[in-house]
Order: sequence, then C-alpha cells, then structure tokens
Amino acid sequence: MYASALLLPLAFTAIQAHQNFHQFWVNGVSPGLEECIRMPPSNSPVTDVTSNDITCNVNGNTVPRTEAVCAAAAGDTIKVQWDSSTHPGPITHFLLGPIGDATLESGVGSWVKIDEQSYVDGQWANEIMEAVDMTHEFTLPSNLESGDYLVCLFS
Repeated sequence: MYASALLLPLAFTAIQAHQNFHQFWVNGVSPGLEECIRMPPSNSPVTDVTSNDITCNVNGNTVPRTEAVCAAAAGDTIKVQWDSSTHPGPITHFLLGPIGDATLESGVGSWVKIDEQSYVDGQWANEIMEAVDMTHEFTLPSNLESGDYLVCLFS
C-alpha cells in the first residue's frame, strides 16, 4: 500500500486490505487506473488478524509481483480514491520500508501508520469521502529515506 528537505526519489506500490481502491495521485498526477496497485485476489475480510493475510488480504502476499512501482518523494501529497462503501469506519494508511525491491516484497513486516481518517463531527470516513468523490489526501512523511516502500490502505 510514499519535498521538503529530501530530494531523493522514492518508489512505491500501493496495496489494500478489505475495502478496494483503484486509483491514486501523487501531487495531482495519476499513473492510471489500477497502476502501481496490488489488487487483492479477493475482497474477503481477513478473519484472523494475527495471520500474514492482514497485510495484503487473503493470499495476497505472493511474490514476485508484476505491478509497476511508482515514484514519489518524501513530503509528496498522495490522493486515493476508494470504492463507495456503506460500512462505517476509519481508513488508515501505513508504510513498509525502505525495502530492497517493492516487486519482491511480500508485505509481511513492520508497518508504520502515517495517516488515518476516522470519526469527525459525527461522520465516519466513508461518509466524509462521499462528499469528495470517495477521495482522501494525505502527505508522505518528510523524513523518509530513499528507497522502495509499500503503502497500505486499510478500511
């Protein structure tokens, strides 16, 4: 599933858990529909949160991956567009990295939360996002090291 002082390039692949998204933008530019995104093999909920399936959905940790890796820099703005959802709850964004090669990374490891939208003024994230075409923006941390990362989006 990321400029100010850091000018070194970062590369990332986005992965997702239960809720699906199909497009994202880096500083307002999208690589295209479902580009640089590991689509889960199913939209099944992960029922065992202690299993490795929690990172990339059920059977989503298989490598190597063929998805492209997209460039971003520390401090860049990432905008994601989710499928419309009626189940209330937060959305959370995590980073794994830097890693050697995002296409060879299973996603099993220590993730760091970098963003969350939850319950604001009586509305859950899905209700807030409905007003903006199911999109949400967050900023990559300004102190990221150069390298490949996985960005994970959980709903």
